Amino acid sequence: MSSHTTVSSEATSSNVSSSNAASSDIASASQAPMFINRPHHTVSSNCYNGADRGMYAWSQTITDLEIEVRVSENVLKSNQISVSVTATTINVLVDGNKLLSGDFAHSVRKDETVWTLTPGKYVQIQLEKAKEAWWDQLIKSEPKINLQAIDSTRPFSELPQEEQMKVNELIWNDYQKAKGLPRSEQMKTADLLKKAWNADGSPFKGRPFDPSILNTQ
Repeated sequence: MSSHTTVSSEATSSNVSSSNAASSDIASASQAPMFINRPHHTVSSNCYNGADRGMYAWSQTITDLEIEVRVSENVLKSNQISVSVTATTINVLVDGNKLLSGDFAHSVRKDETVWTLTPGKYVQIQLEKAKEAWWDQLIKSEPKINLQAIDSTRPFSELPQEEQMKVNELIWNDYQKAKGLPRSEQMKTADLLKKAWNADGSPFKGRPFDPSILNTQ
């Protein structure tokens, strides 16, 4: 990879030459979208959980957004493009012509913006939502989509750690139940009984542990 170049929050990326024939342009800064120029690749489901608006299409997960802005075949260099993203707005210009402009339906984390150019095809912009939620429109000026019709499932790996632990516990409990083995709550209760069994002052201290003589209901 070539070296990095810093740009302002309202500027487009700068071209940086690579050492090999297939050159790669990269520009990044904490206040600016990062640009990566990459060879053409096929984008699958470019309006997954979103919409195709002709000049552009957008897709989403509960945490992220992806926008694909179509460009003409003569758009080959990053310096032909200007991508400006704030927490609430987006502006995409190609050779000075505005292709996408508007207020986001909700806020994004502008410092997490990354955009890539597939020469002569499209500009792909990746954004992180400020809050986890399903959007019914990308920008306020476009029609809303039906959120009841989207795929609202969420990959297990994207769940918070606490929720992953709960899901794993439920799966383990189902497995234990199917095998006729004690489940997590039963095991926790048994551990507490063992500790209390030999505690100071317990009438059972020193005797073999036998929970069957106790009423734990």
